[in-house]
Amino acid sequence: MRGYYIRKELMGPSGQDDLKFLGIQFASKLLELLAMASLSCILFALIRKPPLRGNLPFGALTAGLEFKGLSILWSKEFMATYSAKFQNKVLLITTIIVFTILGATVGPSAAATAKPVLQNWSAGGTGFYLNDTYQNIWPRSLETPLASELSCTSSTSNGSCSPPNSKLLADGLFSYWPSNDAGAKEYYFPNLLPEHLRIGGKQTLRDMASRLRGPFVYNPHGFCWYNDIIFSLEAPQPMTFVSCRVNQKNSTLGFWKIDNGLTNFQVVNLTNSTFASTEWYNNVTDNATTTSLPTWIELPVEEFGSNSIGAVVALPKSNITGVNTTGEVMACTIDARWQNVTSNLTFLNGPLLVNGFNQECGGFVWPQIPISPKWAKQFDADFISLANSVARAGNIANVPSPVNAVEAVLAVMLADVIARVGNMATIKGGLNGAEKDPADWISDIMPTKTIYGEGGSAFNYTFNAGDPVTKLQMRAQVNGIGYGRSAATILASCALLLYSIIAITYVIHELCFFSANSSAWEFISELLTLAVNSTPTSALQNTGAGVNTLKTFQQPIHIGVGQRRLQIVFDREDDVYGEKQDVERVINGKLYG
Repeated sequence: MRGYYIRKELMGPSGQDDLKFLGIQFASKLLELLAMASLSCILFALIRKPPLRGNLPFGALTAGLEFKGLSILWSKEFMATYSAKFQNKVLLITTIIVFTILGATVGPSAAATAKPVLQNWSAGGTGFYLNDTYQNIWPRSLETPLASELSCTSSTSNGSCSPPNSKLLADGLFSYWPSNDAGAKEYYFPNLLPEHLRIGGKQTLRDMASRLRGPFVYNPHGFCWYNDIIFSLEAPQPMTFVSCRVNQKNSTLGFWKIDNGLTNFQVVNLTNSTFASTEWYNNVTDNATTTSLPTWIELPVEEFGSNSIGAVVALPKSNITGVNTTGEVMACTIDARWQNVTSNLTFLNGPLLVNGFNQECGGFVWPQIPISPKWAKQFDADFISLANSVARAGNIANVPSPVNAVEAVLAVMLADVIARVGNMATIKGGLNGAEKDPADWISDIMPTKTIYGEGGSAFNYTFNAGDPVTKLQMRAQVNGIGYGRSAATILASCALLLYSIIAITYVIHELCFFSANSSAWEFISELLTLAVNSTPTSALQNTGAGVNTLKTFQQPIHIGVGQRRLQIVFDREDDVYGEKQDVERVINGKLYG
């Protein structure tokens, strides 16, 4: 029950786990057969005593053979035994029911407990503190960006800025956007887009997951003995949702109200603004030749519903005939939230590559992040770089479904830059014993009291009330084959434990009272021989072609001595001619032929 970790594969020759598992299955089946044989032996011992010293219902004679199938519980023999009156009735009925249940569960239980499981086993972990408050690391609103949140440039490439990911996002994601150019190679391939991308952080590489709307083939709605070691950490990560509405130039700017779920948006107009006017459009697009920088605006919650910020993007006229010939203005509603996610770092997949995504839909339950226009404006250059990379077209207006392309660029860009917030926080304290032996701290994260579980603390920092710190918990898991505790193994172990208790009790009883027991009539052939040697009786008249009534099986019988041989005697004590049988009771310890 405590568990036992084996290794990445079973003991023995490497690469032959299929044969080893087959051997475990054979061993489990052998255990089942032996268990059924021992239960049958015990039940026959219980059935054998009443007819030698008293009487027993005729239908109970074969219970030691029939209990191996569940059908005994609704058979005529069992029903007759249950309704008859005899000594130790409760014990026999209970034993038949329990043994029948054990007969159905011992085999599966043996297989469930004998076969080890390949999974991630809890192998320790450690708590640690970051040297900043939770509110600073994951702020509830974004006002003024810090230097560490901005992308590094050729002149600011130092430890205080974040790696620029715009080129990674451009080349690894947006360049695969379907193209309208019939001569482009991508035109002949299905409209697919990578949904996972590896981007750079300050200390590690991270996996970014995206689900974007657009002209795609899918339609989205909104130890050396281990396979691997997984280190996991639960912490908030940003989730962004963007929905843009297409507006024509010189029209009232309308935004989608997105706080009612992922569909059925309502339109809310932005009044008393110059957005979308011809003068404004020509100014921001350089007379309809380039994509505008985003114009970030606050959208009042009273009118536009729950949101983080709004963005207005003007697209130039398209070079594609019949597409966006007059100029379009995208009014985008943005919802950014901190979403609880378990991030994983695996040893064999790269010690600096972090991944982890929340698979739940409907992320609108997580805390929303209000974003100020001042904070968002610092990343305008990233937007233009990504917008020009979509489908390698150089102009986002020339790609299929440009409104979805704008949504994709805004969502991915904001998720990337929000993830940089609070990235200067570091771990408080140092590793235990690092000054003496750099590996001393490893023993501190291992499970201490159990085989599996969490470890202690690997850092020499002690928390004091009022310290501006945030506590996180790292959990380690090892992927391999082992035995562990689960609901299935607990239930299976209980079934095997019950069988073991019954078998041991019977063995002890047999050793202590050996002279009072016999091993006769444990096989169907022996019972058949006893029946053939018995004198015919009128109690079994009209039963040659089968028994249709419970009354026949309810009749009490005992084992007696008649005509110098053992035979089954019905308590009516008359033969087929109605004459009394001259029978004697069996004498314990006497040899009979």
